[in-house]
Amino acid sequence: MSVDPTLETHKITASVHKWSIAKDIIFLLAKLGAGLLCVNIIMHNLVLLSDKNPEAINAIATVISSLKVNQIILYFITGSSIAYGFYERKGKKRAISKMASYQYQIEREDPFRGSSDLTPQGDTPKRKKTKGARK
Repeated sequence: MSVDPTLETHKITASVHKWSIAKDIIFLLAKLGAGLLCVNIIMHNLVLLSDKNPEAINAIATVISSLKVNQIILYFITGSSIAYGFYERKGKKRAISKMASYQYQIEREDPFRGSSDLTPQGDTPKRKKTKGARK
């Protein structure tokens, strides 16, 4: 009785994928737990502060209201979005560059295959201006 090697490979891949998902869930729960712990510590210290000096809460509220929390959150979200966009673009360029090297190699080795005229990095080549091109 022989065992199909591709079946065993698929079983191993599924097992690794299952543990990868479990690891991601554990890390997510750990991050959420750490966030809740921080909020709990802050709230506990605010209660202790208000028991000692009730006017201190008014002072903290004044500082927070003058910070315009909604604008801070807006700047944070905007900055994060821009940074994520650049990060994703870099990843796409890296993937395109990796695939373009294979495409370039295939086009070079196969005489009957048409060329996409992409550079080995996956970029569109800069063309020379022709006589009729606009300036």
